[in-house]
This record gives sequence, structure tokens and C-alpha cells, in this order.
Amino acid sequence: MSFKTLPLRVLIPNKGFELLVPTYGSGKLPQPELEKLAVSNPHSYIRVVKPQYVNPEVEQGTDAFYDASLKNLMELVHQDALLSLPSGMYVYSQYQPESKRLLKGFISAVSADSYFTGAIKKHENTLEGKEKRLAQHVEALNSVAEPVLLAQDFTPQLMVLLEEYFTQNECILSVTDKYGFVHELRGIFDENQIADLSEELNKLGSLYIADGHHRVAAISRYLHSHQWDFSKGFMSLIMHKDDLMIKSFHRIIKNVVVENWNLFLENLSIDFENCNASNLDFCELLPYESLLITPDADYKLNLKKFKANGNAVEQLEVSILEKHVFAAGFDMVDSKTDNRIAFMRGDTSLINMKQMVQKGDASCVFVLPPNNFQQVMDVADQKLTMPPKSTWVEPKLLTGFITQQF
Repeated sequence: MSFKTLPLRVLIPNKGFELLVPTYGSGKLPQPELEKLAVSNPHSYIRVVKPQYVNPEVEQGTDAFYDASLKNLMELVHQDALLSLPSGMYVYSQYQPESKRLLKGFISAVSADSYFTGAIKKHENTLEGKEKRLAQHVEALNSVAEPVLLAQDFTPQLMVLLEEYFTQNECILSVTDKYGFVHELRGIFDENQIADLSEELNKLGSLYIADGHHRVAAISRYLHSHQWDFSKGFMSLIMHKDDLMIKSFHRIIKNVVVENWNLFLENLSIDFENCNASNLDFCELLPYESLLITPDADYKLNLKKFKANGNAVEQLEVSILEKHVFAAGFDMVDSKTDNRIAFMRGDTSLINMKQMVQKGDASCVFVLPPNNFQQVMDVADQKLTMPPKSTWVEPKLLTGFITQQF
């Protein structure tokens, strides 16, 4: 079991269109903002992936949807908004101003057979209907406009190559987005550099999906249908596992009544100490800790005694909460379907969560520490799946910043 990396042909925004074409998608921006962007900016790639935002009469998944998507892509091509590059690999980097971190990795194609043989390891299940729709979209466009995010424990030599190619190769595209994040692309077109990089990447043996399970499945399905399992691959950003930024998803609990939270926790045998979330904008939680925000008081929970052995999913803090608090205390049997639980991204401040509870918009909030990627890898190695809304992984890429051509 191993994978194969390949050079790929791509489109990037042409000079003068660097700030017009790329866009964050629905995973980063709210739909109303994307709809406004699609109407106001005729060069935005959101018109290609979401043509219904331009014409509401276009229904997603229909022939009219795919025709409109292709039409909008061809308009970008005819307007010279996109530039075709020769076959190659790339170094992608993203500078995040708030954390002052520079995240970088390699962009290459990964052969479709790698997915079918299990060399590309996953921690989520895919929905067949969504997978088919995405595959049809790729078929209609013969392209895909965002890499999937893969990770592994890089070898020392890979780290050397990453720094060398980042330092020495020319930056061919630089975009500063609305949040001040700087996205840059450096080309690797020299045959010797490509060969050296491919050889070193292939030594890793396997790669883990960090973000993009449905895209991996859909593009692999598309490539298989054309018998391109070995000759072509899906565009991937491959990063060292420790360079990923992982944020948690917090749990918002609604419509539950607890008269005495101290007694509630004691009855569940939860170890806790009182704290005050109102004085904090950021809370460093250690592994097996959680912060419980209630209308009257806040508690730091110690969950270590519930740590399970062996099963990688049962060892996760969210699994412990679901079993020992949500099920035992709130009678929530399935967090996927119970409408009393919702999810909040881990970059939300504690002040905002506290205000939500005090206003009565939630009964309480459970703040979780972020998982590390080794935990995700352990789940994938055991062929298990992460609980819903477990991780928010960065870097998030711009759609249309780099587009793979098939």
C-alpha cells in the first residue's frame, strides 16, 4: 500500500485579476455575503462553483446548474482572467497576521488509485449523493478549483526540500485576502526538482485527509471513470502534520433545565473547579479538560478519569462528554440528530459564548480543547470516524487561487 504523486496542469489568476478571482467558499463565509459577491463581481470564482447565486432559478445538481457553471468558467477563460501554467508542482504558503504564523506545504497531484487502495486514510464517511454531485461537477468542468488538504509526519529531507524550494523558487502568485492573510504560490517546474520531491513524498507510504473527504472521493470517482487511476490524480496540499492549525468545535446546549449545576456535575461524578469565563477572551485548555459556561457560573471540568484505552474515538474529549454528560445528564442519545445541540467554531471568543448563555440563547456551552492531528491519524489508522464537528483545520484555501485542469 503506497501512493504516487504527480505533476499537474493548473490555472491561476492572471495579472490584474489576483484580487478578483479567488474567494473563500461557504465553509468560511456566510451565504448572503457570497451571494452579494457573485452578483457584484463578474470575475469571482464563486460564480463557477455556485452559479445559483447569480441566477436563483438554477437548481443545484441539475443539467442547468452544470451548464451555468461551465459557462461562467469559460467566461473567465475568454476574459483572460485565468493563466494556464505548464505541468509542475508547487509550494503553497499562507501567512496569518494574528498568530504571525507562516504555514506552507507542497501542492501536487496524488493518484486516484491511492484512495481506492487505502493509502489515503480517512476519518470521515462520505455521503454517496454528495459524492456523485461533486463528481458530476468535476466532469462538467474538467477541473477542480481547490486542493484537498492532506498531512503526514514529514521526513527531515522533506522539510529541507520545503524550505529550499520556498526560499529559492520564484513566487508566481501572491494574494492578500480580506482578513489580511497572505497566500503565495511558488512554482516547481524543474524536472530534477520534481523528481526529487516526488521520490521523497512517495517514501511517506500513506497520507491522511485533513480536509476534503468528499472532494477526494468525488475526484477519484471521476478519474476512475476515465481510467486515469494511475496517470492522473487529485490536486492536494500536502503538509507536515505538526504545521496544521486545528481548532475545536464547541457544543451549544439548548432547552435543558438544570437548577443546580454543582449538584448536576457531582451526580455525574465529574471533577470540576469554579472559574470565570467573562474575564477571558481566550482559554488554554489542557487535554481532557473542558470549560462549561452556564448563566450563573462557569466550571473547568477534568475528564481524565474517563479516558479510555485502545479505541481512539473513545479517547477524545468530545466522546467523553457525549457519553458521560450529554447522554447521562441530558438524555441526548445521538448528537447528530438531537435538535438541542448545536456547534460553534473554536475561533469564537469566550465573551461571545458567555453573552449567548446570559441572553438565554443557550442553556450552556461546553468549550473543548482542540484535537492534535495525531489523534486524527489514530482514528484513521483504526478505520474509525471522528465524531461530527470535531475539528476545524487550517489553512483554509481560496477557491480559484489554483485550479487543476484535467
